[in-house]
Amino acid sequence: LPVVEAILQHPDFYRGPPMVKPPVVFNASLLRSLGLPIETNDWIWLCDGAGQELFMPPNVSGWDDDRWLDTSTVRFRWMMVTYALDKVHADPWDDSYRDSETTREAVNRALGTYGWPALRSDHQAELIAMANRIPAYIQDEWQARPYLAMRQNALLQLIPSCPDFQLS
Repeated sequence: LPVVEAILQHPDFYRGPPMVKPPVVFNASLLRSLGLPIETNDWIWLCDGAGQELFMPPNVSGWDDDRWLDTSTVRFRWMMVTYALDKVHADPWDDSYRDSETTREAVNRALGTYGWPALRSDHQAELIAMANRIPAYIQDEWQARPYLAMRQNALLQLIPSCPDFQLS
C-alpha cells in the first residue's frame, strides 16, 4: 500500500488533459452531488446504454476511454440526469414555488443543488442567458409559478450536461 499511496500522491498522477468520466463514474458523481442513494436497478440499464456494463468490459483490455461520448451514449447520460431529478425536481403545479424568483436566484439554487460544481464562466453565462429568457414567456399572473419552476427544472437538467460535469 505505500507504493499505491506514493503513486496517488505524486503530482504527475494528476497532470494531463481532463478525461471524460465513464458512465458509472458519471452516475456516481451525479447521485453523490444530489445526495441521493442508489434505490433502483435502473442505473444498470442506463449505464449499459451509456456504454458501460459494469464488470463486462468489451475485451481483456477493458473499456476504451476514448469512446464514452457519441450521440447514443449522450442520450443515456441525459436520461440518467432525468431519473436522478425525479426525487429533487420542482413541481410546476405546486403553489409553494416562489413566483418572484430572479434569474440569479434560480441559477444559484440549481448550482447549489449540485453542490456548486466548477463550471467554466462561458457555461455559466449560457445557463444565465437561458434562465433570463423564461420570464418573457409569462403572459399572465397564473403562469409565473409554473414557468419559474420549469425554468428551475431546465437548469437542473442542463447543469450536469455541461462538459465540465462530464470530465474528471
